[in-house]
Amino acid sequence: MEAKWFDRKNGLTVTQAWTTSNILRNTVEIDNQVADGVKLDVITSLAPEKGTKTALLTATVKQSGFHSRALLDVFRVRYSAPIALFQLIYPSGSYFHR
Repeated sequence: MEAKWFDRKNGLTVTQAWTTSNILRNTVEIDNQVADGVKLDVITSLAPEKGTKTALLTATVKQSGFHSRALLDVFRVRYSAPIALFQLIYPSGSYFHR
């Protein structure tokens, strides 16, 4: 089951889902509000039976001839080794760093 809300004036999208695996997922997206071509996402999930949680922060920048994305796993930063991903994509190649 999934529900989605839009606030087009403010570039905000909220998506909530409940999967058949009993996982609750939430996504909050802000598009083109910080700057043109910048999209910020917060993606969370909760498995109530197991008590596991995840949270990812994502920033994406898209300009002509340039595309960059950065991810941060919030719970790994708090409880274990931090995970941060950075990716640059050019028309002729790409760079990925973990």
